[in-house]
Amino acid sequence: IAEPVTSQNAAYVLLDQLYAGLPPNSSQGPRREELAAVASAVFHQLGVGKVDVVALARTLATEASERHLQIWVPNPYYEQTISQLGASGNIDTNDPTRTFHVAVENATATKLDYFVDVAISDTVTISPNGSAQVDTAVTLTNHAPAGQPASYQLGPNGINSQVAGEYVGRIFLWSPRGSIQKGGVQESGLVLAPEIDVPVLPGQSATAHFETTIPAAIQTGKLKLVFQPQPRLTPESLKVHIVASGTQAT
Repeated sequence: IAEPVTSQNAAYVLLDQLYAGLPPNSSQGPRREELAAVASAVFHQLGVGKVDVVALARTLATEASERHLQIWVPNPYYEQTISQLGASGNIDTNDPTRTFHVAVENATATKLDYFVDVAISDTVTISPNGSAQVDTAVTLTNHAPAGQPASYQLGPNGINSQVAGEYVGRIFLWSPRGSIQKGGVQESGLVLAPEIDVPVLPGQSATAHFETTIPAAIQTGKLKLVFQPQPRLTPESLKVHIVASGTQAT
């Protein structure tokens, strides 16, 4: 690594620079040594620096309640404690009957997530009986450079991708507990729809759609929905369009 690693450039250095130029099936030893050196420096700084324990505890509590931090351990005793603290692996521990979550996973065995943006658009149509139909459109935009030679970073892997820079996103939608998804199953406290695989060539975009029904979505005259984001380098964008009783609001 030719420059000091800081909070400002860490993503570029660790997720892009260390992979750039590596040929397919190349040795990952030098890259892993660099990663180990960065991790060692971080933990060393944690050990020698001054830490406000009260502020740290408050931050961790907030991160856990907002689902930015989730923990699992195989020991049932410790896992019970984690669940009591609200840091378990359930996607939403506050209001799972109103929560949506979208996750996009790389199916190409490459390092292309660095170049991929995720945009979510939900159209919520309220029926006269108080139920809601939710169309979730998930758009992937691939900013990887086109026309590049095969590489460890850009692929292709020859199985799911055939062109360097081609991304295949496995898109998963979790909808509220009690909602109806065709082929949906109970998972992580919500309802998981069957995955949709979306190929996206460099410089292009592609969209997948999910349909969800929420019975009795209107409670005490109000519609409440929670959208829990997937942690990504570039935050997901979200738009919600609501249609009800002949009127529209965004």
